[in-house]
Amino acid sequence: MSQSPKHYAQRRRLTSIPPASSGVFRRRAVEARPAPVSGRSAQRRVLLVDDDALVLRTMKRALGAHLVTAVASVDEARRAIDSTPEPFDVVVADLSMPAGGGICLHEWLVASRECARPRFVFATGGITSERDADYLERNRCAYLLKPIRFADLEGAILGHARAEDEST
Repeated sequence: MSQSPKHYAQRRRLTSIPPASSGVFRRRAVEARPAPVSGRSAQRRVLLVDDDALVLRTMKRALGAHLVTAVASVDEARRAIDSTPEPFDVVVADLSMPAGGGICLHEWLVASRECARPRFVFATGGITSERDADYLERNRCAYLLKPIRFADLEGAILGHARAEDEST
């Protein structure tokens, strides 16, 4: 039986979400979609936001076939979004960061831009607060569990960008 992030967090005293293999979050967690990157048509503009430099380097290296901008904070992400003439196809942001996490960025995007929801993926090591769990459930946000497998990251990027392409 699938449970929402909120219910799981309440039952587990807001510790963390279970591994993807447990099946508890299949409905909301992004699952791998096998889609090989070939040619320029599959190349996407991706914004990665994470305060962990090692995570940023690893994800950026794994996404070498895409046009990747990697930043370490929500403020840097806002500047990158505002300064680029071409919009990002997908934003992948850490849920929890010291100076404002992915939720702050998502709220800003929703308030200042159209169509932020289909292009946003959270990355998280776990949902540790009721506020985060409520936000993810209420906004039906997609997320990836750390450590992130490359196939899941690639699937999330191609799947979200494809959804954006089909909606236009």
